[in-house]
Amino acid sequence: MISYVTFMKHAEKVTKSAPASRPALKGVYHAPDGMLYVTDSHRLYAAKHVHSHAETSVVDPKNGGTIDGSYPDVSRLIPNRADAKYIARLNVKEALNAFTALLKANQVVGKGEERVEVRPIDEGTKIAFVAENRAMTASYEVLTQEGEIEPVTFDTTFMVDALKLFKDAGITEAELRFYGSLRPFTLTVGDDELLALISPKRTN
Repeated sequence: MISYVTFMKHAEKVTKSAPASRPALKGVYHAPDGMLYVTDSHRLYAAKHVHSHAETSVVDPKNGGTIDGSYPDVSRLIPNRADAKYIARLNVKEALNAFTALLKANQVVGKGEERVEVRPIDEGTKIAFVAENRAMTASYEVLTQEGEIEPVTFDTTFMVDALKLFKDAGITEAELRFYGSLRPFTLTVGDDELLALISPKRTN
């Protein structure tokens, strides 16, 4: 689904924003089952069957060196698809262009407000990703499967980065799964062969 080199290239963006107080998060966790995980405590990337290391290790994506320390059990953070409140399908290239435009709309008023809110529209048949600030309002609409749609606010930059990962992996369509306003949501493909999990932003 994704090459080792491609995953590690995108993992480097995540490790750069990982807290210095947790050195293990500056690396990519290699599980013995071939899984790769990387997180900065706000987002998580996971990929199946990417490596053949026989033992667990944490590898610096920048230089390939091994990092000492215990990596958290992030696999338990990945929610079950059956628990999703609603699901949307995305064309990866189209969505990347749309969220890049929304990010630019966010940045009209300066850094620090790079957020998008998911809202139900058209009686719940669609969701709109809305970037709204004192200068403008921009939105991107997609069809959604039936379900209980709850507003979710998240960092637009994280979505753009995740879509770039999927695009570089050669994925053309992906699935967004939402689990509630305050729970992380996922962008995934197939049987979670490649997955990005993004934590929501709390709003007043």
